[in-house]
Amino acid sequence: MAKVPKGASPRKVAEIHYGSAMKGDKPTWEATLTKRNQTGRMYRHYWEVCEQRASIGCYYEFGKEDRVTDDRAKLFFKRFNADGSPRGRPVPITLKRDKDQGGEWRVHTPSY
Repeated sequence: MAKVPKGASPRKVAEIHYGSAMKGDKPTWEATLTKRNQTGRMYRHYWEVCEQRASIGCYYEFGKEDRVTDDRAKLFFKRFNADGSPRGRPVPITLKRDKDQGGEWRVHTPSY
């Protein structure tokens, strides 16, 4: 069963998000999303992009915190090709405390 540790920080949730996406671990990736993002057109689109990135060996590393408040966070992750070369500019990911998941941090808007 997919798990995101209770009380995980925004950075930890984002690292689990990108790591599970690039491993093709859809249940864990889905568990990092807000409840609203776990269905629908954008959900399918996000997963398709993850599959495309994973198929070419893309991976992500934490870059920096941009803004963090009590209920929202915006972080940047560096994106790399399989050979370790940078793949474009760092990408933003926003997280929020999801009331539908006990106020835990979850991914609101990912970028890949």
